[in-house]
Amino acid sequence: MVKEKRSPHVLLDQIYLSEERMNIALKNGGQAMVTVVSTDVRDAVKRSYQRGIETTRLEHSEGILSSHQGMVHELIRDLSKFRGKPIILEICDNNVPKGESPILIARINLQNQEALIFDEAKLKLFIKKTIINTKATSELDVYLNKPVISIEDYLKPLQVDIKKSNHRSIRQLTHLGIFSKQLSLHNSEDNHIVDVAARCHNHTNPH
Repeated sequence: MVKEKRSPHVLLDQIYLSEERMNIALKNGGQAMVTVVSTDVRDAVKRSYQRGIETTRLEHSEGILSSHQGMVHELIRDLSKFRGKPIILEICDNNVPKGESPILIARINLQNQEALIFDEAKLKLFIKKTIINTKATSELDVYLNKPVISIEDYLKPLQVDIKKSNHRSIRQLTHLGIFSKQLSLHNSEDNHIVDVAARCHNHTNPH
């Protein structure tokens, strides 16, 4: 319920970043927290296969590979349209033991134009998804044989000042959820999630 011209936070789950939903989140003075939760694509295919065996509904691996590659490839391009807006992007690594929280590897403030990198190696693995081979048939050919773009070039469209933090062991995220709304926003949709997820503070990796 909206009280005193303020509303509770609203979570919007997405696979790909939606410009339309971003505009909804920012409407009437709203602020947005975008949380990207990334899983190793090879593990994602394996988990999908295991679920398929249990449910007798197998998912085509090309669709999984394409969603991972496409989201990482388009994320920064789409966010670059919102430079200077009150948006914080958090990129998290979900390659953790069952029951543990995702690892925060980078936080980017589009309004202040600052990027804080907590784990450079994991961020490079995240960016490596841009060269996923969507036609792969084995783990050996999941990635194309081509150079991976650097962190600096990947974030270049955001025009942010990149800084590295020594606090590599940070696991608890300050906010886990997409689109923190300050004024009236009435509905949210519940969609299937691959890489972009709205999570609560105490969410742990279910595997």
